[in-house]
Amino acid sequence: MFLSIATLFATALCVTGLERGRPVCSIDFEEDESMADFRKFANAPAKIEAFLGKTLADDDRTRRYEVYHSNPSWVAMLVNVVEKKAGERHFIRLSRKGHRWIPITIKEKGFEKWKTVCTL
Repeated sequence: MFLSIATLFATALCVTGLERGRPVCSIDFEEDESMADFRKFANAPAKIEAFLGKTLADDDRTRRYEVYHSNPSWVAMLVNVVEKKAGERHFIRLSRKGHRWIPITIKEKGFEKWKTVCTL
């Protein structure tokens, strides 16, 4: 009985993002998206292309995680972009500040860790 209550409580903390005020949950988009599909998502794709200094092809692939925090105004998106033609991989974190996405380069390890963190 105690174990199931503890499990339920831990799950609730994870889902609400309240574990010590740190970002704990992500949504794993299981399937890679094409850039054409990703471009439908607000202005984040344009920020990535501007940050990389190139226009990505519609058939380039992306995989992304959205990371939430106990502060609802803080959301981050971690994006792995694979350029098919050039064979390059880019790992980028976009942090949303108000209505703007701010991109920075991250290491592959920083991207991959979200596979094991409370994937919903």
